[in-house]
Amino acid sequence: MRSGPLAAALAAVLAATGSAANAEAKASGSWSAGTVVEPETVEELTAALVQSSAGLVLAIAREPGGTRVLGILRLPPTDQDFLDDSRSPALGVDDGPRFEPRRLGSSLKSVSFVLWDGVGEPVLGLLRDLMDARRRIVVAYPLAGGGYKEVELPVAGARAAIARVLGVAEEVAPEARELAAARQEAVERCLAEEKSKLRDRCLERLAGCAEAATGEELRACVSDARK
Repeated sequence: MRSGPLAAALAAVLAATGSAANAEAKASGSWSAGTVVEPETVEELTAALVQSSAGLVLAIAREPGGTRVLGILRLPPTDQDFLDDSRSPALGVDDGPRFEPRRLGSSLKSVSFVLWDGVGEPVLGLLRDLMDARRRIVVAYPLAGGGYKEVELPVAGARAAIARVLGVAEEVAPEARELAAARQEAVERCLAEEKSKLRDRCLERLAGCAEAATGEELRACVSDARK
């Protein structure tokens, strides 16, 4: 049995994490609105959250004092595992690829990471994928000492809870999604140019197509601008 200052510090962290997790995740099986403590700032935030059957909590909230949207993962207080504070968890939706978002801050039992820049509406990207999940959300989290553990989370109520907490639209029109995808493809093509002059010209052409209302219009505009 450990004793001394280290044991006291660990006990305090576990006790604080336990009370916070119990208060934040009211029920497992579906998403709901609640509160979560962000590990970097130690501020309590309004969040959309879900809890696994084992007590692991995934929460989504606005960054304190900012616009970015964060994901916050909390391990169960009774779990003997600790997080690797140098790595971010990986998230997967349904049968899609897994993404490892940029880590912001972490502690022994929780980690925060960036899901979306918070500008406009989340038309594409990981946050929208989480909102549109149909079967499952999978989180693989890195452990102190090496290795990962994986947990599968329910998707029921995710779209409504996230939209309500963040103040964004639940649904995205197909035209908006197509336009955003076309713009993202165009930006990636521009950034792939090796020469800075060509890259800058490409981005200028794309900026000149800002009035395009559909993906088809944007592609046509960019194509005409090359001529």
